[in-house]
Amino acid sequence: MPIKVVDHSFRTNLKLNDVLVTEDENYYIVLENDSVEYPYRIVDIQTFKTKRNLSKLEKQVNYSGSSLCIGRIEKIIDSEEFELSFVIKPRESLL
Repeated sequence: MPIKVVDHSFRTNLKLNDVLVTEDENYYIVLENDSVEYPYRIVDIQTFKTKRNLSKLEKQVNYSGSSLCIGRIEKIIDSEEFELSFVIKPRESLL
């Protein structure tokens, strides 16, 4: 019989600018959206493409870390606990 571990300290509500880290090490950020129907969106940090539009931030993640259609969430980094910095580096020419 499999045992399912549920972490009730895992946050189920999201906040603007939270960073979501998935098991396969993809990073997403919660941002505002221009749509009235979906005022929030989840954006891939690397490509800046919208992965999912959200109508609310409450109860979007369950205690096991799944939901949102972006993969299993390993960690939610609070918007107050990080600083983003980017390095823009040109790709090597293929010629």
